[in-house]
Amino acid sequence: LPMGPKLIWSVVIAAVPLGFTVAGYYAWRRACPLAVFATLGQRFKRQRKQKAGEWLAAHGLEVQMGLLVTALTWRHLAANATPWALAGLLVVVILTATAMGFLYTGKTWCNHLCPVGVVEKIYQEPMLLIAQEGNSQCATCTACKKNCPDIDLEQAYWKEVQTPARRRVYYAWPGLVLAFYCYFYLAEGNWIHYFSGAWSRDPLLATRMLAPGFFFLPAIPRLVAVPLTLLVFGLASFVLFATLERLLSRSVDEQDQAVWRHRCLSLAGFSGFILFYAFAGQPALSDLPAWVRQALSVAIVMVATALLLSRWKRQEATFVQEKFAKGLLKRWEWGDAPPSDRLSDLYLLHQERVQQRDTRLKAYKATIRDLLAEGVLNRGNLLVLQKLRAELGIADKDHDKLLSELSLEDKRLFDPDYQGSLEKELQLKQYRTELESLLLGGRKPEPGVVDSLRQVHRIRTEEHARILEDLRGEKGPLVARLQQAVQATMVLQRAILAADLVTAGKDGPSRGRRAFFQHVARWRQRRQLEHILQLLDAGLSEPRLQEFRRILAAPGSDGIRDVMQLLGAMADQGALGATLAPFALGSAIVDHPGPLLREAARDESRYLRASGLTLLALLEDEASDTALRQALLDPDPLVRETAQALLGVSHDLNQTLSDLAEDDEQWLLRAAVQSLPGSGNDRGADPSLTSRPANQPPRSDGMSLASWSLLETLILLHGVPLFAQLEPDDLEVLAKATKSRAFSANEHICRQGDRSDEVFLILKGHVRAWVLGGEGQPRSLGDSTEGACIGEMAVLDPAPRAATVTSLTEVTTLILDGRTFRDVLHDHPAVAEGVLRVMTQRLRSVIRGSQPEKTP
Repeated sequence: LPMGPKLIWSVVIAAVPLGFTVAGYYAWRRACPLAVFATLGQRFKRQRKQKAGEWLAAHGLEVQMGLLVTALTWRHLAANATPWALAGLLVVVILTATAMGFLYTGKTWCNHLCPVGVVEKIYQEPMLLIAQEGNSQCATCTACKKNCPDIDLEQAYWKEVQTPARRRVYYAWPGLVLAFYCYFYLAEGNWIHYFSGAWSRDPLLATRMLAPGFFFLPAIPRLVAVPLTLLVFGLASFVLFATLERLLSRSVDEQDQAVWRHRCLSLAGFSGFILFYAFAGQPALSDLPAWVRQALSVAIVMVATALLLSRWKRQEATFVQEKFAKGLLKRWEWGDAPPSDRLSDLYLLHQERVQQRDTRLKAYKATIRDLLAEGVLNRGNLLVLQKLRAELGIADKDHDKLLSELSLEDKRLFDPDYQGSLEKELQLKQYRTELESLLLGGRKPEPGVVDSLRQVHRIRTEEHARILEDLRGEKGPLVARLQQAVQATMVLQRAILAADLVTAGKDGPSRGRRAFFQHVARWRQRRQLEHILQLLDAGLSEPRLQEFRRILAAPGSDGIRDVMQLLGAMADQGALGATLAPFALGSAIVDHPGPLLREAARDESRYLRASGLTLLALLEDEASDTALRQALLDPDPLVRETAQALLGVSHDLNQTLSDLAEDDEQWLLRAAVQSLPGSGNDRGADPSLTSRPANQPPRSDGMSLASWSLLETLILLHGVPLFAQLEPDDLEVLAKATKSRAFSANEHICRQGDRSDEVFLILKGHVRAWVLGGEGQPRSLGDSTEGACIGEMAVLDPAPRAATVTSLTEVTTLILDGRTFRDVLHDHPAVAEGVLRVMTQRLRSVIRGSQPEKTP
């Protein structure tokens, strides 16, 4: 657009420094568009782990300033008005930021290369205009820069305030700002060209790089005049501020010299801010009313003055003392909070309340240790604590004694090459958290994952070993997780025994409930034991654990029992092994099954909670009845449906409870639950898990085909031998793909020659399979009863059905579509083996040549 360059340079770019100065360093670093492009490598997990070299780490500010001067030169030569040059500048900067984000770790672009980054520091270090909570550190710290400003801006400033690079960049900045805007005058011989905005409406600017660069020296082309102006003004500015620093600090001691260095840096930042806004944005502001321009000018001067005043009185000693005060507050031993957070008040109150000298020394020592570990303190600046020691009543000899103790306890704190810092502490903390999650999760880490994690966080071998030892210690999280898993496994074992007691002497449906509950409990046991083996693998490096996993994979309960016995034999192997002692003791005698089943009904598994309710319904006691009612409030619909069916809830109330369970106002649901009959004998006479309509009488066999509950379908499917070893979630997939159907006696279930893609599961009754012989005489292939699978050949082979199946009695079936059945065979070899076994038996029967029988 014709006004595009003017909007970019006189509005957007002019507003950025004021914006991030007021918003604050951390807020800007989280929102900076260039920072977003520089973190694409992290977001797509393609960022390399390479850190900036030592030279770039030492001269990063100068590199950033050099890139900024290059960009300013390009502005005067082309980008101020030429569209392609402006677009090219933006594209080059964005692509460079993106490339650096993929090639280097962390915020290397922001800290060492970004041209805007140096301006952010000049205008905001060390104090923010508005105090902020938190910072702008990376989610995963890789220690890409020592003294990272994104973690602690002020600490990074005080650690680098004496570096020559910072002094050269800060002192040259006001001259560079003035040079950039003065060149408009030096090129044209007047200010009209700049303040009118004509410089932004010259699309042919890039073609005049060799045109006269100065109105008073036309022989020098613009290509030379622009960088020459920036260089001369920047050098003059550096000389001016360096001379001012020398004059102010020539007759003071070394500590005061550091104070005056800081103040001259602050004055340079203030000067650059004022000079920038004396020119920036003026072409755009000229169209506004005079009072608006004056108000903005006053506001800018107030912001700059507030920054200068806050920095002028700030000293490193004040910063260290504030950090020390925060350390004391973390260890505040009194019941009430200090009435003031002022340093002097805090020290006075602490001195009045500390009753014993050892307590003061302990807090003092711990705080010094933390600050040394974070890199805030070192041997060179321990003198700043002299006044603090006096206020705390700690003598110099006590101070020296504590330092000696710390040097013996942790020599690295006083090692000149020690890399301790806030960044390092954060790096180790994050690595410990991720390593703990990796080792103590539900699955064993893939080979190389731990090494990859170490590389991401740049953790040394000895640091990894120290963290791993802490995780495996007697009071570490590994032992705690192991204890929880062992306890949960033993609870399940006792619940399995309790199920036998509850259903002893009961009828067939009760035995089906018990079998499914025990199947789910063993499935949960297997999961817990897998977790235990993974935890032991992280802690003991036991070679036999691979053999344990092979044994555990065996179907049924044999593998579970054998692994528990083998784990019990390891109970004498240190802190981790001691947690396995319950396995060595075996299962306790179960006298009262109710409490154990109620505990199992609170398990994380929805299947175990629901199947546990079916056994609690067989107990005629108030506690079990209460557990059933509480299950009506369960967040899982399977558990709620099971509880409703067991309590004999009518179809209408069933739907009402389901609707209420989805509502946030749970008091309505509780009221509805409390209104149900209170006695276990009032649950309804139907022993099945059906939620039939109230006006439909139960069948004589106790099953209502109209609306089986999901859990009942799971129990029935588990009773089919082919599917007995399937896990509950696989059974649920089958259950949702089935439909029920009843057949009368002498009714054909499927016919020879028909084409069909369905499998019939016989739940009740007897059927006979037969074929027509060569003379049209029927020949029996055998009878089948409950648990049989009929029609699987037609699903496996698209040919017509090879036999007719006829019911000999009333028959109840579940019909499973062929696609789902084939998926089960593909995913579960045990089911496929069962099908092959049935088909083999039928083939042998045909080979034997059964005698013809009369067709029913």
